[in-house]
Amino acid sequence: MSITETSFNAFQSLKDSGMLNEYELKVLDYIKSHPNAYDLKISKDTNISINNICGRRNALMKAKIILKAGKTISEYTNLPVQSYEFNPMINLNGLEERLRIARHQSVKKGRQKKLLTFIL
Repeated sequence: MSITETSFNAFQSLKDSGMLNEYELKVLDYIKSHPNAYDLKISKDTNISINNICGRRNALMKAKIILKAGKTISEYTNLPVQSYEFNPMINLNGLEERLRIARHQSVKKGRQKKLLTFIL
């Protein structure tokens, strides 16, 4: 199985498992289909506020589901911005543990308890 197939299988498993909330799924879907996506572009294209994008993206980065892809020029501001990509090395081994750890560090305690209950 190639890295691309493994990555896609892990992505599908995350979507089907219910471990990600609605916003996390939308952000992850967008980044998966738009390499070098950046926060403002994701916000504009998905109609999700920038505040929600940043929080969801940070949780996905803590779990190492997405990675920094480098800098790109924003089409809205013409300034360099950080872009992101789906982690091509991701696989299902240890993924639940990474999500649990990332959520444990979250400040949203109610959401954290719900997700930890689901994962455990």
